[in-house]
Amino acid sequence: MIRINLLPAEYRKIEKTPIGMFVAFLVTVVIACLSVIVFAYIYIDVKSSQDTLKRAQKEKDELLKEVAQIEDLRSKLQEYSRRQYVIMAIRSGRIYWSRKLDLLAELTPKNIWFTSLSMEQKPPMSAQDAMAPNADGGYLTFSGHLRGTRYDDLADYRTTIQRNRIFYSDFAYTKPPSFEYLDLSGKYKDIVPEDKDGFKFDMTIYLRPHIKIAVEERKP
Repeated sequence: MIRINLLPAEYRKIEKTPIGMFVAFLVTVVIACLSVIVFAYIYIDVKSSQDTLKRAQKEKDELLKEVAQIEDLRSKLQEYSRRQYVIMAIRSGRIYWSRKLDLLAELTPKNIWFTSLSMEQKPPMSAQDAMAPNADGGYLTFSGHLRGTRYDDLADYRTTIQRNRIFYSDFAYTKPPSFEYLDLSGKYKDIVPEDKDGFKFDMTIYLRPHIKIAVEERKP
C-alpha cells in the first residue's frame, strides 16, 4: 500500500538522527579504526620481533656450532702438538748408533783398526741430576791397534773425533787413551808386513746425560 503525505511542506516533520547518537556512532567508528590500526601495528611489531628473534637464535646456533668446531680444532691441534713434543723428546734422547759407528769408521785412519767395541746409554734423567758433576750418561769404548810407533797419531785421532760436531754432538768428554807397546811381527805380520812395531790402546768417550722431558698427558 502506498502512503502519501498530504500535509503542506511547512507542516511536515523531518525525521533526523539524534546528534548524540551520531556522535556516539562516530566515536565508536573512530575507536574501532584506531583499534584496528593499533592492533595491526602491534601485530607487525610482534611479527618483526619474532622474526628478529628467530634470526638471532639461528645465528646463535650457527655461532655455537662454529665455536664447537673451533674448540675441536684447538683440541686436535693441542693433541698434535703434544705428540710432536713427545716425538721430539724421544728423538732428542735417542742416539742412532749405526750412523755414529759409520761416521767413526770414516774418521778412523788406515793405520788404526778396532779389536773390540761396546756402548751403553743411560736412561734420561732430571735436569738437576744431569747437572751433577758425576752425572753418567753412558759411554762408547773401543780397543784397537795402531800401526807404527808415533803416539802423536793416536792423539791426533782423538782430536779428530772431538772436533767432528756431527759425531761428537752427543758426547761430553774423551778420556785420554791408554796404550802399550805391541809387537806386530807375530800374528799381525800378514796384515801389516811393513811394520813390526805398534800400540794397542783403549779409548772411552763419555756420553752427556740426556734430560728427561716431562710430557703432560691430555685429560679426557
